[in-house]
Amino acid sequence: MLVGLLIFMSACSVFAAAEIRLRLNDAIGESWSAQQIELVVEYTAEEPSLELTVGQLQLAGWPAAFRDLQLECRLAESTAGSLACQQNDAQMVVGQPGAEQVLKLKIGFTVDWVSGEITGSTLQIDTDRMGIDAIVALLPVDTAQALSRQVSVSSGELAGGVKISAQHGELASVAGSVNLWGVSFSNPIGTQAGENLSAQVDFSTELTGDNLAFSLTSQFIGGDLFINPLFFSWAENPPSLTARGGWSAIDQRLVFSASYRHPQQLDMAGGAELFWSDNVVQLQSAFGWITAENLATSYQA
Repeated sequence: MLVGLLIFMSACSVFAAAEIRLRLNDAIGESWSAQQIELVVEYTAEEPSLELTVGQLQLAGWPAAFRDLQLECRLAESTAGSLACQQNDAQMVVGQPGAEQVLKLKIGFTVDWVSGEITGSTLQIDTDRMGIDAIVALLPVDTAQALSRQVSVSSGELAGGVKISAQHGELASVAGSVNLWGVSFSNPIGTQAGENLSAQVDFSTELTGDNLAFSLTSQFIGGDLFINPLFFSWAENPPSLTARGGWSAIDQRLVFSASYRHPQQLDMAGGAELFWSDNVVQLQSAFGWITAENLATSYQA
């Protein structure tokens, strides 16, 4: 259907304007099903546009259906052999009746209309403040079950966004920023736990071929954290954590560094360069330092 639609839009380029409207009650794919679908394509020489509405979308392996998906492509650029649509707004209403949450989406894509291949795509997901339990409910069943075996989250909220980019079906980058409030968790054996944790987390990952670069910055705002045998209290002078590094597949080399800074109490940083040779990990270089004072007020063993 996609290839036919693109051919239609190409043919319409010789006319001043054209419109195609398609309605389907149901559509089923290999790993998805959808209901109440309406697609409207308007073609003008100045500004082609596309609108898609889906009443309900069910993905295989996901516990709940997405509802009221609305996608609007305000500007579609038609070039020789491809269709680029880079200004898309969409939203999804997820969750059970009475506890719905709205996910705001921005989607961009470029399609080769000869092969039908999506040659480039971006997806940005933004959410207002919502419960972490609602986020967990959106995860695939296998992922949610694996997570529950490692940690139990009893309370907490988050808000933020993440942007995902891909080229020719391969993941290219992931970046985002998330705010957390009042997160409480524990692991099954009681060696790790958090109470009323609040933080802002910024992260990014870029992939180029088989190489990877990553960075992470966390600013803790408050709460208590227990990692056996240490107890961390961040009610005053909130600490920050940063980490960055990269992996080179050609050189089989990993470089990383990290720092943890808690004003007037603890300041430490370190890093290393490792490489693999004949399946043996070797340390090329490393550094580290630590400065501490008044640790008893926040760190208790």
